[in-house]
Amino acid sequence: MELDQDDVKSVTIAAIDIEQLLPEANDKIKEQAMLDDQYSTICKQVIKEENVDKHYTIKDEFLCWKNRTYIP
Repeated sequence: MELDQDDVKSVTIAAIDIEQLLPEANDKIKEQAMLDDQYSTICKQVIKEENVDKHYTIKDEFLCWKNRTYIP
């Protein structure tokens, strides 16, 4: 099967330390986190230390995976 250029999409992913984010970005992440059911569920599991991937942590009020901020 051959793909046209229109069929191909590119995704760029970057991870940065939370300290590098502007305060507005921190606020936006918190707003989106409140709306994301999966984010809330994982946070609760991390806090209770139950059935959660060991790479998840909470740092500075943000959910992290492998020490990278989880963006909902």
